Formats: sequence, structure tokens, C-alpha cells
Amino acid sequence: MTFGSELRKARESAGISVEQLAAQTRIRSSLIREFESDRYVSAGGAAYARGHIRVITKILGIDSDYLLQLFDSQIDDDDRTINAKLADNNATPSREFKSPLSWKALGGIAAALAIGALGIQGIVTLSHSISHKSSTVATKKNSEPIVVATKTTGVNLQLTGVNGISWVSITDSSGQSLFSGMIKVGQSQTFTDDQLIGAVIGNGAAVKVTLNGQDLGVPGAQGEVLHLQFTPDGSTQG
Repeated sequence: MTFGSELRKARESAGISVEQLAAQTRIRSSLIREFESDRYVSAGGAAYARGHIRVITKILGIDSDYLLQLFDSQIDDDDRTINAKLADNNATPSREFKSPLSWKALGGIAAALAIGALGIQGIVTLSHSISHKSSTVATKKNSEPIVVATKTTGVNLQLTGVNGISWVSITDSSGQSLFSGMIKVGQSQTFTDDQLIGAVIGNGAAVKVTLNGQDLGVPGAQGEVLHLQFTPDGSTQG
């Protein structure tokens, strides 16, 4: 029993020819035949082969994990790099992340809000001689307190699974690993650091990003591998 023989058996059981499968998956028929002969060199390596396998199994309606286990058992250990782990749930290479509202723009908005908050804090502090640094309180004529916002410090990053599965690796400002594993739909992970959080996201459309309480949505498209850095004033492409 090999990966190729099981793939051929599944295709024939579904009553689909190689050409029909190629048309539905947009994968070359010659490459599908190579897979069924336990070869994957023309796919561009094991990482891309895994992505094609996931697409094929979806069309055939079979368990991709089973075929991937057979595939992994037949390839060299050298192929099990971090890039291969990332590509386990991706079929396309990493691209530059683009969003309707860029990370730099978000950083600029956060900086402007912080400057405004500091200005208000200074005015209220001078008016009332309050020495507390964490927050400033102004008092109305009726003595009701008004809480004035202060500058956000540190990085609070939350990743929530919303569409499929993604492999994620998180590091702090010192480069120490905070998390390495899969995030599935409905799962959520939160990370904090005073200065910076680095993130490698294996599937840009699978997780939603919340930075310092602000919902930024999903950071990329299906299959994108993203390398991001999050700072107190926003986030930048790694």
C-alpha cells in the first residue's frame, strides 16, 4: 500500500478520469499521474505536493489526513522543514500582505490617537494637579468623574480561528517562542509582550487578528504564508 496506489484507487472508485480530475482541480494531468506513481518532483517539492493533495482529496471527497500520512511516510526527512509544516495547509507560496487599511496606516492612526490622548491628559493634569500617571480624571460641576483615555502600552495580540486550520508560530521581543501549533475554527490564543510580537501564520485567511482590542480581520488570503511583527502602535510586515 502506497500513497500513489491509494490515490489511484480513490479516483477510480469515484469514477473520475485523470483528465476530469485535472480539469476540476486545475492541476496538470501529468502531475496527477506522477502522484499515482509515487513521484512528486514536478510539483516543485513536497511542500507544494501537499497542497495539491489537499485539493485533490477535496474533489474526491476522501480524508486528506490519511493520504498525507502515507505521503509523508514515503518522503525524505529533509523535506520536513518549517516550510513544509507551513505548507501542510497551504497550496500557494507566501505573498506580500495587502489590506484595504494598511498596517502602516493603522500605526499612524494609533500614534495620532496616542498623541491626542497625551495632550488631553496634560491639560487635565495641570487643571486639577493630579499626579497619577496611569489615568487622568476631570471633574464636572456636578462632581461626576470623566475618565480620559491614556496611551496604550505593550502588545496584546489575539488570534482566533475562523476559516479552516492554520499552523502558527509566535515569538516575543527577545525571540523566545511563545506558541507553535495549529489553530482551528473556534479556537483562540492570546499573547502579550511589552515591545513586540512576531508571528508566522501558515494560512492568512484562517485566523482573525485582534490587536490591542481592535479587530483587524483576517490578515491574508487562503493559502498565504505571512510573516508579521506587531508593535504597540500597530503592525508591520516582517
